[in-house]
Amino acid sequence: MQNERELKAMEDSNGFSWQRGEMKRQESSTDDVFLIEKQTTTTAAGSNGHFNKRCHDSCTINQTYFQRCMDRLKATANGNHYSPLLQLLTQIDNLTDQIENHFISLDKLSDSEKSLIGYVQCIKIDMIHLVDHHLWYILDRIHTYDCWQDGTKGNGYRSVLTVMQSCLVKMKTVLASVQVNMKKLLFRLAKYLTELEDFTRVFSHLASMLQAMKQLMMLTSDGRLFHEFNNTSHDFLQQVDNLDQECFYGRVFAFQYPDSIANSLKVINLMMAAYGEAFARHNNIAVRAAGLVLYSAKYYSNPQLKARQIVDLSKNQQIEFTKSFWQLNENQLLRHVPSLLCNSVAVNQTIQVKMETMNIHNTDNKLMVIPFPGNNPDAVINMRLLSYYARKGQEVNKLVTFMTTLQFREMPYSKGIVIHFHGGGFIAQSSRSHEIYLRSWVRNLDVPVVSIDYTLSPEASFPYAIEECFYAYCWILQHISLMGSTAEYVCLTGDSAGATLAVCVAMRAAEYGLRIPDGIVCSYPAFMFRNAASPSRCLSYFDPLLQQGFLTTCLSAYLGVTVDNAHVNKSSTTSNGIDKVDNDNIVNGDIVDENNNIQCTKDVPKNESSSPRPILSLTDHVLDNPYLSPLLADDNLLSKIPPMRINACDLDPILDDSIAFARRLKRVGVDVQVRVFSELPHGFLNFVYISEEATAASDEIVSQMKSFLSDSTSS
Repeated sequence: MQNERELKAMEDSNGFSWQRGEMKRQESSTDDVFLIEKQTTTTAAGSNGHFNKRCHDSCTINQTYFQRCMDRLKATANGNHYSPLLQLLTQIDNLTDQIENHFISLDKLSDSEKSLIGYVQCIKIDMIHLVDHHLWYILDRIHTYDCWQDGTKGNGYRSVLTVMQSCLVKMKTVLASVQVNMKKLLFRLAKYLTELEDFTRVFSHLASMLQAMKQLMMLTSDGRLFHEFNNTSHDFLQQVDNLDQECFYGRVFAFQYPDSIANSLKVINLMMAAYGEAFARHNNIAVRAAGLVLYSAKYYSNPQLKARQIVDLSKNQQIEFTKSFWQLNENQLLRHVPSLLCNSVAVNQTIQVKMETMNIHNTDNKLMVIPFPGNNPDAVINMRLLSYYARKGQEVNKLVTFMTTLQFREMPYSKGIVIHFHGGGFIAQSSRSHEIYLRSWVRNLDVPVVSIDYTLSPEASFPYAIEECFYAYCWILQHISLMGSTAEYVCLTGDSAGATLAVCVAMRAAEYGLRIPDGIVCSYPAFMFRNAASPSRCLSYFDPLLQQGFLTTCLSAYLGVTVDNAHVNKSSTTSNGIDKVDNDNIVNGDIVDENNNIQCTKDVPKNESSSPRPILSLTDHVLDNPYLSPLLADDNLLSKIPPMRINACDLDPILDDSIAFARRLKRVGVDVQVRVFSELPHGFLNFVYISEEATAASDEIVSQMKSFLSDSTSS
């Protein structure tokens, strides 16, 4: 209680009443002005001297109290590991003291100078709240939430601390500039106030978030990363929902990322705000495209207006807008970008397979029936075959579209093959849009890569995409020679939603007793879709790409429900919305190169054989289904998953999925390793041509796949 009394005395003594997370705003004729509530002063005469004395007294109390808090923090179990963060807090405390001491020594303070002292005092108060009440508790226990089995340091608690550290670095830079220039004759304080205002607000709300995360940590003291929402989580939800998201999407947007990635994220963020208005105002696609350019200028000139637009879109996101925006790179102009920027490949061809019931012998030589998804007899599934060299079996004269002299030389069958599932939240993207990194993978791996274009939601909802991908996996193994491979080594890979599908395919293959892949390489996967809180999920309240509204919209579409409807739309689990194929263009067992497509189908005998239960009948409640949330699968099924490499990002709202899943796999004896990349966002593979950090991460992922392909890369 003594600490609280000292803090209250400090707040009262400097004439400011500061409540963290409740900063007031008012509109001015020029721009939004951030105000700190001040206690009513007396007359103007002599008020500066009274104000200065109180600031000096509060500074003395603050300095002593803060040092005691820091000494306590350094003694925690992880104090040494977070020494850079603690050093930043100490440095900022010293800078604020120097700035405050300088300005309170002046005879007369301008309004700007008083505002500066107000911001400085806000920072000091927030740091004391943070260090004394929350940070020591979190640091003392944070290691228990890591993937402790292999020593990987990564979880949502660490991620929020990383964001806070980035904020402190920016804040320190501004304060240091003020401290260096404040005694100069031509010092212009106004140029620093706006930036200091923004980072003061961000820091305040991050401190509030850590307070909420402390509550979550107390609810999961046994080291669990996920806590299902119930009555005990009310305080946590209330604190997180009270956060002011706008301050993260304004002038300081993407401050936590390297400049190369931050600049790209700013462009995407600006396009999202502009397209949101164009989408709401116009129905014509061409007019929306024109509006994208027009409204971008509007939001570029007013970052705060852009921030309000982004937050509004996140809170009221509709599937039509979400799907339309994230499919922009699929238009006729942008879809050719990979062919201009990326490595050329000898084979880049779509394969269209008519889905029919398939019979396959499993590892016990038992004939298993692989049904086609849904009930549409004309349903097809599309795949894209990529190969740096034209290989035997790939029907070179029909497949090759462009090749160098070296690539034209037909190579023998490859011993390995990679089967890829693209991301996009189950609602957007395709194999073509992911060529931005797949082309370099094909060259570096030197094995064929087949990327599956599964049907997107909401046209086809859970579990249709899983059934399609599993069917494609079986079909590829049955027709492996057409891929230019002998499949001695098979590696599954995917990013985001595609990573989830890769794991589900492996689990389904294990249930059928079929050949399972030699390894799985996942990038920023999602393994938990139940209504549960985790520390990394808190990042979605200010993430550039995975806002809370986006996550909710994607899950709702994938389940075939609306946001306000908890019941699954059973009609959407059929093959409604899947394009039909003219049977005259399909030749059984042959390849047709019309329109640069390969259409393959093969009659198989019908067989009444026992097979695993349908995915939807595995549980009574769809949210408990292990194929929706692989983290909920039983130990017996998880133990059959092949060796796995998980690549996560420390700034990803679904980071905790990777950590929690790896911990479960470790417990059941699966060979799993987690790599947590620093300062990279969800979807970093799409930034490989603009970010050295993303390129390095992609190269590491390629090395992981090579380890599962054994000596196939030398073939």
